[in-house]
Amino acid sequence: MIFANYNVTVCNIFIQTFHMARPSQQLDLALLEAGEEELRLKGVRGLSVRAVCARAGVSPRMLNYYFESKDNFVRTLLVRGYKNFSREVEESARGTDAPLDRLRRGVRVCLRHTIEGRLTLRNLICDAYADEPVVSEILQERNSHTRIMYGLMEDAWRRGDLRRDVSPAEIFMAVMPGVFLPTLRMDTPFPFNIHRIREIADQVEQKYPDSEDGLRQEVEHGMRMFDLLLRGFLSKRHDGARSFRPPRTGRRAGSLKRRLASAHSGQGKAGEKTAEHAQSEGPGHIVHHAGQRGENAE
Repeated sequence: MIFANYNVTVCNIFIQTFHMARPSQQLDLALLEAGEEELRLKGVRGLSVRAVCARAGVSPRMLNYYFESKDNFVRTLLVRGYKNFSREVEESARGTDAPLDRLRRGVRVCLRHTIEGRLTLRNLICDAYADEPVVSEILQERNSHTRIMYGLMEDAWRRGDLRRDVSPAEIFMAVMPGVFLPTLRMDTPFPFNIHRIREIADQVEQKYPDSEDGLRQEVEHGMRMFDLLLRGFLSKRHDGARSFRPPRTGRRAGSLKRRLASAHSGQGKAGEKTAEHAQSEGPGHIVHHAGQRGENAE
């Protein structure tokens, strides 16, 4: 009994000592928040331990104390941000409604996160092209959102909502870059430059206010681009294709053409009936009518 109490006392002392050695004070959260801001401004390659700790108001030794190294700190930053994003995408994809409806919800979530984290994403893309090891590792490991979105596209294709003469992968690659690349505003000179296209079309670049309303407007613009790009891949039997029908004037023009064709067909049938009626009455009847026309002319 005495030995057991001694062991419990030793364990308690060890636990208390461990907690004293790792003071709480939420310094790790302060470092992560400072790291997110540094990542947004400079990317992984420009991120420095001293700058992060200065922004958090702690000693540089504290970052190594909590995260052991800069690479582990960056990995924690990226995984933490991605978990929040992927959780929302997964929630948007749930449900029993049509795959295309769930896909639209997922696209809306992705657009909002892309716009809100635009500067960070642009820096991470540049880091990935520069073969930054930690960024490349995270991009390979954390891609559940892509699998979810492509899975919904594939479900819609199998269901018959999308054209069967084009594969789901081709549709996905044709639609998604056109939605998200303009949102990132990473304009490159080749092969096409968005700013130059606007100049050619004599359009002024849309400026959205830096507010919740501006975010909503930009998300809606991205959703319009998604609908326009997906429109060409919808199958004829897709129920939602009604929203993509031509304007009312086009339908009226089509109905007018049908009425004209029907009238022309009726005239042809009437002519056939007249000829048949004349043949049944014989040639004398035709001569009789010809004589009447002559008398009328006189």
